[in-house]
Amino acid sequence: METLIGGRNLERRFDISLKDLAADVRKGDNEAKETWQDISYLFTQVLKAIHAEYSCKNIIVGGIGAKDLEYYLNDTEPPCPVIPAKLGEDAALYGAARLAIVVYSSRKTADEADRKEWS
Repeated sequence: METLIGGRNLERRFDISLKDLAADVRKGDNEAKETWQDISYLFTQVLKAIHAEYSCKNIIVGGIGAKDLEYYLNDTEPPCPVIPAKLGEDAALYGAARLAIVVYSSRKTADEADRKEWS
């Protein structure tokens, strides 16, 4: 998903920052609106694929796209509710940090159990 519609990859593909693109759409720039239509199409296709694979009740979007979600959806009908992450652009960072804590904690516990077993 990140490769196809991730914010940084979209910025490289369309050679414009999404923040600037959203500002241009707000100003009524037709070329910017057309670019967002292209992005919206890709975004909707990814949502449909995720929903088909996982039968989601909701899809939460973080990263750059969280604050301009209305442009990503662009009047399309997603297969389920799409909600911006409360942590916005930092959602992935917090998720990765939380995963690292859980993995580290479970390994530490497993290592301690192994030591006790061999003692």
